[in-house]
Amino acid sequence: MVDVRGLSFGFGSSLLFRDFSCRFVSGISILEGPSGCGKTTLLKLIAGLLLPVEVAALDAPADMRLVLQRDGLFPWQRLSRSLRLNTNTEAASETTQAIYAELVPLLNRRVYQLSFGERRLAELYRALLEPPQLLLLDEPLNFLDERRRGLAVDAMRAVASRSVVVVTSHYESDANALGGRVFRFGGSYPVAALEAIE
Repeated sequence: MVDVRGLSFGFGSSLLFRDFSCRFVSGISILEGPSGCGKTTLLKLIAGLLLPVEVAALDAPADMRLVLQRDGLFPWQRLSRSLRLNTNTEAASETTQAIYAELVPLLNRRVYQLSFGERRLAELYRALLEPPQLLLLDEPLNFLDERRRGLAVDAMRAVASRSVVVVTSHYESDANALGGRVFRFGGSYPVAALEAIE
């Protein structure tokens, strides 16, 4: 579970969150809202990459992984080398192995030679291969074609049966595909809470 209470955060003198609270439990939670509303910032705060101005509680599992839109792959490495960071491919779930099958023809290419979608798929594979207790995914379905999108959705759903998965998205179609609980950022700033759409 992720429990955030009384969080305030901003850039300079402008607050993006004031006395903000939210809670995410096992399964998929989708943060929906326009660019600049604080979705990615919230993921970074939960992961500890940004420090709140104030916070009453920010409880999250230490076993977590954050995948941002800008990938963490080394552009000069061959994809095979990047994926070797995860060695236990045989332990992968069936849905994650389906993603790996998409990457096999690309293994000898250097990362800079891959498309955005191919790099995104590689990042998702690394995150889903040995899923942590908490998985934070920033716009994970961007740049994926329809078939690869379906593979990613299946793998994320499988992981969500035993992990807390928090996903950001601009698109209602992502929420429909993932089938998780949707939280929509309100239109007023700073944000004080997330409104759950039941």
